[in-house]
Amino acid sequence: MQYTAIVIDPPVPYERTAGQGVANKQYGLMTWDDLAALGPLLHAVAAPNCAIFLWICPPLLMETAAMVRAWDMRYITKAFCWTKIYDNGGFVCGLGSHTRANSEDVWLLSNGTPRRDNADVYQVVATLETETILAPPGPHSRKPEEIQNRVERYIGGPYLEVFARRRRPGWTCIGNELDGLDIRDSLARLAAGAPLPKVERSSAEQHSFLEAA
Repeated sequence: MQYTAIVIDPPVPYERTAGQGVANKQYGLMTWDDLAALGPLLHAVAAPNCAIFLWICPPLLMETAAMVRAWDMRYITKAFCWTKIYDNGGFVCGLGSHTRANSEDVWLLSNGTPRRDNADVYQVVATLETETILAPPGPHSRKPEEIQNRVERYIGGPYLEVFARRRRPGWTCIGNELDGLDIRDSLARLAAGAPLPKVERSSAEQHSFLEAA
């Protein structure tokens, strides 16, 4: 099956190893070489005119740009900027290694020439901390559903989320935390029209996976 819109939140390797927001303590990471090698599989599941929405890690822009080139996909613009706020209007922000980080970006890439369905999809996504799925005790790196809402408004489906950490109605969602498969196996199954596992991973299985990563 091929998809008109794909959302990707890749588990990029990040050198930070201590303090808050340490990704490798939360889920398994991939090397840049392994991520770059996903290009043919992504093209196999992307429609001829596909919009790709890629979550990016700001300290790793150069590496991310190299990955996008390896995928042979075109960078269009920044699609979304997600900012979290408290009920009192203050910004939620991390410690940051330089300036205090309080936003996350999503790039818009293209395979072919996708056309937007609506011109009223805004870039800034501001969510109240108490209303997001990151509200305590939300998992590390879980992203707001509002991004998918806006993707659906921007372009018609079918829709695919890669490295997903929860399911969404009307979307195909693949990721190790959902089905226990290597992402390459999941993409290959989709490209071949083969069925995906229906069984969710248990909390114990996810914990074992994190310990091994």
